[in-house]
Amino acid sequence: VDDQLQLSSLELKDDPKYDSSTAPSLSSSDEDYRPEVLVVGASGALGRVLVKRLLLENKVRVRVLVRDLYSSTLNKLGSGVTYCQGTLKDMESLEYAVTDVDKIVFCAGGKRLLQEGGKSSSTDNKEGEEEWDALESML
Repeated sequence: VDDQLQLSSLELKDDPKYDSSTAPSLSSSDEDYRPEVLVVGASGALGRVLVKRLLLENKVRVRVLVRDLYSSTLNKLGSGVTYCQGTLKDMESLEYAVTDVDKIVFCAGGKRLLQEGGKSSSTDNKEGEEEWDALESML
């Protein structure tokens, strides 16, 4: 509140109504606290950009949900993130991934449903619909 009112502790000390013994004190862990954000779809095109931006701003801790921990995935996202391996179909991996996070950013795009030539595949389309139905039932 003091920051919003632009009051310093020196100005408050002169105020007769101000009692420093009742003022809340922040521990060093409170001052260093950064919220944690889970990015689902972090290895995709949009997710990679978002993760890199969050890491550069250094205002949040970044956790990502990835299907695999192969070197190609790790190279895409780099260090500085917490990796959770799992899929959207696996409830246990989802529960683990969302534990103690403050925000969730969902930027997973799902499977591409178009084959070469712009025609959709009925097999891919059915698989995609099943995946979205499974995800919807979890939410």
